[in-house]
Amino acid sequence: MLTSDDLPRGPRVARECGLGRHLLKPIRRAALLDAVASVAARSQTEAGKPATELAPPQEENLRGLRILLAEDSEENRLLIAAYLLGTPHQLDAAENGRVAVEMFKTRRYDLLLVDVNMPVLDGYSAVAAMRAWEREQRASPTPILALTGRAMVEDRVRAIEAGCNGHLTKPLRRAVLMEAISRFTSAAPAAE
Repeated sequence: MLTSDDLPRGPRVARECGLGRHLLKPIRRAALLDAVASVAARSQTEAGKPATELAPPQEENLRGLRILLAEDSEENRLLIAAYLLGTPHQLDAAENGRVAVEMFKTRRYDLLLVDVNMPVLDGYSAVAAMRAWEREQRASPTPILALTGRAMVEDRVRAIEAGCNGHLTKPLRRAVLMEAISRFTSAAPAAE
């Protein structure tokens, strides 16, 4: 759990709710990595088997996908990378829209996850540039999912108008991410 409230009972309440760790924002990379590692180790110990065996059964037969994550927040990049640990997927990350567009032009991806609020080139503009490049190259459209902290209808509409296939709201849960990956890539070609 990430919170900005430094309440004395916070860690106790988090444990009582079944949460593995309680972190105060702003968090540091080392604290996040330590929390992810300790929760994963605890779940392995409690289950008595490796974390890869704890994955939902539908993930066992997943084919590996090449995924590009365009996200300026290092914490969100680490979180999504942690969600994909133990899956056959390969994740590449870009810290802004301009870098994401360049990576997209030089490598084939099966799915893109694009934060709409990034520096240098925002997600909407990056997606528009990627779609224009695909049209110029006569390439098949790559599934693109917008990532945003806003869940308003206008945000979903704007993402679709920019060329996204779908919209995911942050904070992103692992189950939601895995379901979206499955749904939006079921017809995508395997990564070469």
